[in-house]
This record gives sequence, C-alpha cells and structure tokens, in this order.
Amino acid sequence: MNRLEAAQDYYQQSVEICREIGYRWGVAACLNRLGEISVENGFNASAEQQLNEALRTAIEARAQTVALRSLVALASLIAKNDQPALAVEYATVALNHLASDGQTHYLAERLLNSLQAKLSPEDMDAAVQRGQTIEFKELVNQLISASS
Repeated sequence: MNRLEAAQDYYQQSVEICREIGYRWGVAACLNRLGEISVENGFNASAEQQLNEALRTAIEARAQTVALRSLVALASLIAKNDQPALAVEYATVALNHLASDGQTHYLAERLLNSLQAKLSPEDMDAAVQRGQTIEFKELVNQLISASS
C-alpha cells in the first residue's frame, strides 16, 4: 500500500468517526482531503462526489473556511478536466474571500499560477475579473443544486 492509499484509508476512517460523533466540520474537512487525494490519483468521478459532499456538509455546518477549501479543490478538478478559465474563476472567488485561511489562500494562488500557462494573458485576466464579481454564496448554491 502506497502513502496515498494509506492516507485515503485514514481519511475514510476519520469521516466515519466524525459522522458517528456528529462533527460535521470534521466530516467536510476529511472529505476535502479524500477528494484532493482522488484528484491526485486521477479518480475524477469519486473526487467530484467527495468534494461536492464536502462543500454541502461545510455549508450546512456553517464552516466557511472548509467550504472555501472545497471550492479550491473543485477548481483543481475542473482544471484537470480542461476547463482552466472556470477553474480560475473558482480559485479567485476563494482567494478573495475574507474567510479564506492561509492554506486555502496558498492553494488557490498556486493553482492560479499553474493555470497561467494554460490561458492567454487576456483570457486569464478576464477569468480573474469574472471570479472577482461572483458571490461565494451564489456560486455555492449553484454547485450544490447542480450536484443534487
């Protein structure tokens, strides 16, 4: 068993424990990590399911910082699915939100930097501008509705 598989097993166990004790913030955070591991392994369908569930759970638990992390992870998945402009928009929303913590901010910046090579400067600027005008709450509601 490699390290990613071991981490996946531990996070899955953590999700189950957090569900048992009713710790929704922990459920959402662990689902984010599971989704990120799935993205790394190329398991896009399971990543999308895990990250959407993480986003929904985080919003229900009023865990905005966790929901922002979900949004950045979804942006990474979208980027891997050859939709770099949409990924830039999502990452920009998370990057500019006041509740974004240091790690989420770093991950969003790193993703944006990596996406610069995939878009022309004009397309990158346009996507960033669109992301700056999107309301986090509206975007989350759209994503949750689309995944239901």
